[in-house]
Amino acid sequence: MATLICWFIRRYPVLQEVAVSEYGSVRKMAKKFGPYVQYRATQERSQFVSRVKDIFYQNKSSFALVKNVLLTDLNKEKGEFEVCQALVDSGVTSVDALRKLIRSKKMYCNPVLYNLFCSGIESGRIKYNPKKGNCIFNCIFNCIFNCIFNCIFNCFFKGLRPSVSC
Repeated sequence: MATLICWFIRRYPVLQEVAVSEYGSVRKMAKKFGPYVQYRATQERSQFVSRVKDIFYQNKSSFALVKNVLLTDLNKEKGEFEVCQALVDSGVTSVDALRKLIRSKKMYCNPVLYNLFCSGIESGRIKYNPKKGNCIFNCIFNCIFNCIFNCIFNCFFKGLRPSVSC
């Protein structure tokens, strides 16, 4: 973790100056703040994962791609994974078909899936991502966001009920 923090500090000349003047070196500053940064990063990732799961997997979400995924929903109503009706109407009739479509380059060719996906991201329900109108996909989906999101969906691809530890 200290190496990652050193890399971050070295990217910003102002932080480098603070590191040298206040802590003696970049490495010492990284060592001092490493545990806190790791703790906060874990908290932020956990909150992000929970929000994304709520948006795309929760039965009551208007952006749900699949229903009966989260254990909190299954405690209220038992059932198998079920593709949302809008996706079924667009031709995606099974969870396996949805998995294949999400993994493929054709995901963006299904207007219903693309609309649910972008609307969920733009909904403002994700921390630090305020509600937006229609915007360019790259403006809302950065590299880190993409990595975590893929991790969550990979649990779904494997047929697992996603947990925070995915």
